[in-house]
Amino acid sequence: MRLLITRPSERAGPLKARLEDLGFKASMAPLLTISFLEVVIPETPLQGIIFTSVQGVEAVKNQDSLKFFPAFAVGSKTAGAAGAVGFQVVHNAEGDVERLFDLVSKTCNPGKGLLLHLAGEKTVGNLVSRLQEKGFEAGYQTAYKAIAADGLPANVVEKISKRQIDGVLFFSTRTAGIFRNLVETKGLSPYLEKMEAFCLSENITKEAALLPWKQTHTATEPTEQSLIELLQVKRK
Repeated sequence: MRLLITRPSERAGPLKARLEDLGFKASMAPLLTISFLEVVIPETPLQGIIFTSVQGVEAVKNQDSLKFFPAFAVGSKTAGAAGAVGFQVVHNAEGDVERLFDLVSKTCNPGKGLLLHLAGEKTVGNLVSRLQEKGFEAGYQTAYKAIAADGLPANVVEKISKRQIDGVLFFSTRTAGIFRNLVETKGLSPYLEKMEAFCLSENITKEAALLPWKQTHTATEPTEQSLIELLQVKRK
């Protein structure tokens, strides 16, 4: 099966190697470029740091003073990244923003300090406002920007037009939307009728389904491993 990976290059590379070890053929078309911003540590007492992406962790990997506070991670990849850079206590929600909200709500206490969410410019789930509604002191800080690609790589355009890609992998609604815009701009939509979209969540699938795929698929869990297992099942 010939696959196209759309996630940022720093994460697409390891995934490409992993897929090829499993016998897939993989190409990369990073649709987002990550630009890190300076994170200003608030003076108010902290209760914990919330991460909804690996990039949020990477933005503060050199700020050792934060690593004494508990980290709350949306999933295993993010939790692993937090542990790898030195956070001493890492809580893993093992899924999505809804599970992360439940984990933080059950683990933390209102009035015990600020819960700081470090993420990109665009977030989903209204996590901070929902925590505030429950009485927590919660705040958000933009730790990085995800800059959209202005075009598909020439080799990827060629592969799509020659029907040399069987499936495209999407890890966010934003990348699915960017892909749709770029494909439509290039007039490549008709070539997708024999291709399949493999998505990390239902929301991503809804965005991807705006294109005329042969079929769309959703991972049973919002994790890279679950998506890979889905690919293995569909290959048989």
